[in-house]
Amino acid sequence: QTKNKELETKISAITAKYDELKQKVDEKELLTIKILEKDVIIKELEVKKLEKDLDYKHSDLKSINKNIEILNTLKKDLDDSLKAQNSASKRLKNQLSFRLGAAILTCKKSLFGYIKLPFVLSYVYDEYKKDQLTYQDKIKKNPKLALPKLQDYPDYKEALKIKDSLEYKLGEEFIKASKNWYKGGFVKFMF
Repeated sequence: QTKNKELETKISAITAKYDELKQKVDEKELLTIKILEKDVIIKELEVKKLEKDLDYKHSDLKSINKNIEILNTLKKDLDDSLKAQNSASKRLKNQLSFRLGAAILTCKKSLFGYIKLPFVLSYVYDEYKKDQLTYQDKIKKNPKLALPKLQDYPDYKEALKIKDSLEYKLGEEFIKASKNWYKGGFVKFMF
C-alpha cells in the first residue's frame, strides 16, 4: 500500500507537472497566436497601403496615357497640316492674290454677283488676315512650324503655272488697284 500511495503521489505530482507545463504551452501558444494575429493585421494594413499606392499609380498612368493620346492626336493634326501645306501650289492658292482673283471670277458670272462682289472681296481679305494671324501665332509658339521658301518645294516648277493663271494675275492687279485707289486705280482695273 505504501508503494501504491507513493505511486499515486508520484502520478499526481507528474499530472500536476503535466498540467502546469500544458498551461505554460497553452499560454505560449496563445501569445504566439496573438503575435501572429498582430502580424497579420500589420500585413493587411501594408497590403491596403500598397493597393492605394497602386490605385494612385494606376490613375496617374491613366492620366499619362490620356496625355499621350492627346499628344498623338496633336502630332497627327500637325503632320496632316504640314502635309496639306507641303505643296507650293497649295501655298500659292492660299495667297491673297489667288483668292481675290478666284472670288472676282466667281462673282462676275451674274449681275447679282457684281452687286455682292465688294462684300465677297472684303470677306476674302478678312479670312486671309485671320489665317495670317493664326500662322504668326503658331510660329511665335513654335518656330519649327515656319513654312519653307516656295523654291524649296519639289513641285515649285508646277506651282509657277499658278502664278501665270488668270485668277492669280487678276488678284495681283486688284491689289495694285486698291493700293492706288486715290489715283483711279479701280477705274483702271475695270478696263
